[in-house]
Amino acid sequence: MNKIAIVILVTVFVFIGCRDTHLPVWQIKLQSRSYTDPIIEGKHFYVFSQAGEVICGDVKSGDRIWSRMVDGPVLGTPALSTNQTLFVVTQNGSLYSIDAKTGNSKWQIQIPDTFIAPVALLDAMVLLPSETGKLYARSTLDGEEKWSFTGATKFNTRAVSVTNHLLIGGWSKDFYCLKPSGSLSWKFTAAERITEDAIVSRNTVFFPTYDSFVYALDIPSGRLLWRFPAKLPSKLILWNEELLFASGDDLVSVSPLSGKLIRRRPFGKTIDRLYLYPQGCLVLSRNVFRVSPDLRETSIFIQAAAPIFKLGSGSGMVIASDDLFSIYGYAIPTQE
Repeated sequence: MNKIAIVILVTVFVFIGCRDTHLPVWQIKLQSRSYTDPIIEGKHFYVFSQAGEVICGDVKSGDRIWSRMVDGPVLGTPALSTNQTLFVVTQNGSLYSIDAKTGNSKWQIQIPDTFIAPVALLDAMVLLPSETGKLYARSTLDGEEKWSFTGATKFNTRAVSVTNHLLIGGWSKDFYCLKPSGSLSWKFTAAERITEDAIVSRNTVFFPTYDSFVYALDIPSGRLLWRFPAKLPSKLILWNEELLFASGDDLVSVSPLSGKLIRRRPFGKTIDRLYLYPQGCLVLSRNVFRVSPDLRETSIFIQAAAPIFKLGSGSGMVIASDDLFSIYGYAIPTQE
């Protein structure tokens, strides 16, 4: 083997060994932006767009398994049931039950309202919070109305269910606890409107309010346990008995039990969203950064040509959507 061939061969091996493991494995193009979180279930992923696209693909290769259009923009993340049914509601009120294996409709109904909030499931009901502040409970079998609850000025958050309680907050500044029948158990009025999903741990529900506080309420009674001041707080995540969220340009960790500050770390960039990750959390701030659970170590995970908008993770992959109407699949490095 001559010297030139040896140099080329060594260069190839060096390139492969130093290759950025966070380059996308695959990419698909949409007709418009995806405003929803990707859904990852086993070998499949599901993405949705403002144009009304519903796409099922292979999570490892990005190959489309099926795709279809629905009648209107999909702005709230749909729900996937254990029997592999997708429940998709469009902004203009078309509710679809779709076979997740084939993409075929099981049934479709029209609701005279508008929707941008994520869809949720409770027993045999699909829960649909609307832009007019009404929460609909519809049968998963045929879409028949089970009950409805009128509360907030506007809902854009997901209804969260936990043993005999249904929890949701809205733009009226009120946070509601409902019984599975749709009747009101209690109501708590916060300092500001509620625009991010609540999360639950044991008998406590946590939620942020726009530009004011993060709250912790006792679920059975609705009693305020604590509140923590925060600037434009992000969606909350729980990791290793700590409650993590963004406050302004800071990453903040507080005790879920007491609301006491554990640590605060200046991030130096506008933080859009936080997502759980196998080893800590992912911070979305145009690009995507990986942060250790103690908030001390930060590294870039995705450096994209266009701002990243939404994320989903599972099955060894992170799936991201950007402002240029593209969906990317990134492999989670095996050493993690």
